[in-house]
Amino acid sequence: MNTPILHTHITIASFPRETPPGISHNPYLELFYGSLQKYGFRLFPQIAFTSKVIKLHKNDIDIVHLHWLHIFKKNENVFTQFASLFQFVTTILSAKFSGIKIVWTCHNILPHENVSLADYGFLLSTVLLSNVIICHSESAKKRIFWFNFFFRKIVVMPHGTYDGYIQATYTREQARRLLNVSPDTYVYLFFGLIRPYKGVTELLDAFSGNDGKLFVVGSPLREDPYFEKEIIPRIKSNPAIKYSPACSRLDIGLYFTATDAVVYPFESITSSGSYMLPFTFGAPLVLKRNPLAEEMFNEDEAVFYDSTKDLSRALADVRKLKREKVCQSLESRAKNLAWSEVVKTVVPSLQKLVHHQQVASLTKAYE
Repeated sequence: MNTPILHTHITIASFPRETPPGISHNPYLELFYGSLQKYGFRLFPQIAFTSKVIKLHKNDIDIVHLHWLHIFKKNENVFTQFASLFQFVTTILSAKFSGIKIVWTCHNILPHENVSLADYGFLLSTVLLSNVIICHSESAKKRIFWFNFFFRKIVVMPHGTYDGYIQATYTREQARRLLNVSPDTYVYLFFGLIRPYKGVTELLDAFSGNDGKLFVVGSPLREDPYFEKEIIPRIKSNPAIKYSPACSRLDIGLYFTATDAVVYPFESITSSGSYMLPFTFGAPLVLKRNPLAEEMFNEDEAVFYDSTKDLSRALADVRKLKREKVCQSLESRAKNLAWSEVVKTVVPSLQKLVHHQQVASLTKAYE
């Protein structure tokens, strides 16, 4: 019987070290790395992603962990895009030649908008050079497989919930009173970054306001003509739609507690922190049908629709779902989606990278 190797000091250099602008203040990195600490992983201080700096710290870092690839691309013009791609690849190769392992978490396969030829270069080089790829769903794993014949590289780690980080601090009555919503009004909520692929314009067009209210809570990625030309006029034209910019943790709880149904008309996506919030607050959902949505939710929890013309019907049909039943279903599944649980699926793969051999997971040893 082999004795498990207890490597209690595995150091990860995360790129980025903190959530970059445009990820809607998502605490993903804080929650993920915080949950890894009990297994002996520690996060290296922030450093520049260059070959020189990586080589300088080659004896201090065990794993380079990449997240959102778009942060490495310089978008001034085609030349800078490919120059940044070259720097990206040479830095990864320098890390590998220095004995550092490469891990990529596939939050997105490609950018949601303005995809360039260089983006395919970032994707293909990352897939080929990574030692382990972490996906948040089986559907994302299948999509990555077409780019990667080394299937054993891929580990599926479900996205964790926000239980404990975002909480319901108000009663339903208090939340509705603060938002000036009457007890008998049916409330719909869209929450998250407002970007074209998220289908907000389709939602605003489909929402009639009959006996209901729609809260749109979120901000554009940056100063965005799409937001000013397509979103704001639609909101102003319908008094039953209320807009609020990105808000604090306390306000997130306020809106979700007051809500009867959450609406996410997203196009095809590979991962979504927004999808995890209903697990904390227990609201029924209206979802545009896509592989991730169908993998994460069932028809007792959500109403699915296929095309924009079906959205109005879905907004009406979701009222038939019993909130109490939905809450019970989501709450029962949320326990297995706590960060302390989901990281267990990836810990063994990260340990094996460092030890260069099959080792037993430290999960039980640290419980």
